[in-house]
Amino acid sequence: MDIAANDPAGLIDPEIVLGKVGLAGWRSWPARERKIIEDYVDAWFELALMRDMADAEEGWLGSEAEGVLCGAARAGMTISGLISRLQEPDGAPVLK
Repeated sequence: MDIAANDPAGLIDPEIVLGKVGLAGWRSWPARERKIIEDYVDAWFELALMRDMADAEEGWLGSEAEGVLCGAARAGMTISGLISRLQEPDGAPVLK
């Protein structure tokens, strides 16, 4: 997950990486480990959103946040918080 989140070329698809977390049955892991995964994905989403907003300022449509969001859904994570984050005023440029 760390390599995918910090891949400067963007070659590692977050949907695939997080989908594998779902296949690993992370929901059955101990609560502390599940919390670590959830916190990491939240931070990854914020990083991706920040990068997408920087792209939007340059006139580009980024897709990093979308990839993390879709990957989180594939992993069986609750994504309502991530969607709410996109609806905040500073996330609006990413939704266009």
